[in-house]
Amino acid sequence: MDVAGLTPFGKLAKVGKGVKNAEKVAEAKNIPGRGYHKEVYANKPVKVKDAVIKWDEFLGPGEHTNIHPRTELEDSDRIFSVNGTRSIRFGSHEMNSKSSKFHYHEEIWTYDPINNVMNVDNTLVRVPYK
Repeated sequence: MDVAGLTPFGKLAKVGKGVKNAEKVAEAKNIPGRGYHKEVYANKPVKVKDAVIKWDEFLGPGEHTNIHPRTELEDSDRIFSVNGTRSIRFGSHEMNSKSSKFHYHEEIWTYDPINNVMNVDNTLVRVPYK
């Protein structure tokens, strides 16, 4: 998969496959690295009819976006809050889950300036349907 990034001159450039190239782009832009990613399960499932309402409550007021807070690139699997500290992850993996395991993720993003990483606290929320 190709990764897009900005050149030192602000132009969009394609970076070839591989983690090393992506890391070079991240270093050039001083993009925070990946920190921890802790996942827990929500205590109760959410009804299908209430899922989007719960998303809005979790993300808070304002215009939501798909711009990733760590990479500043579009992320088609997530919806982010205005300030980039919360997201709903609902990508192909979540959409293709069995009806009894259908789910989405509520993610809270925290920047660690000492280590220059973004940490993610993730709650998996089931939305079973029949």
